[in-house]
Amino acid sequence: MSFGGHVQDMLNRAKQNRSLLPSKKAKFKEGQADRTQGLKRGGPALRFKKVDQEKLAALKEGIQQKKQRHRRLEYIFLSLLSIATLGLLGYWLLF
Repeated sequence: MSFGGHVQDMLNRAKQNRSLLPSKKAKFKEGQADRTQGLKRGGPALRFKKVDQEKLAALKEGIQQKKQRHRRLEYIFLSLLSIATLGLLGYWLLF
């Protein structure tokens, strides 16, 4: 069983597709410019909310407290999990 015909077909297709590459490159670059420079080309302007410094400080403080609470719960959970794992491992080794 020879596979020479399949290889020859693969080489012919690769040769034919090489001629398509320059046109694909131009189309790709045009599409990239649209995606990366969409806002520069007259797209809708971004509007950010205006927040005074006191509210901003309160928001930051709230986010930090939530992060600390979450971190503390993670530590407690991992500690309990490691203690349980070590206990099961010790039980398994003793019996």
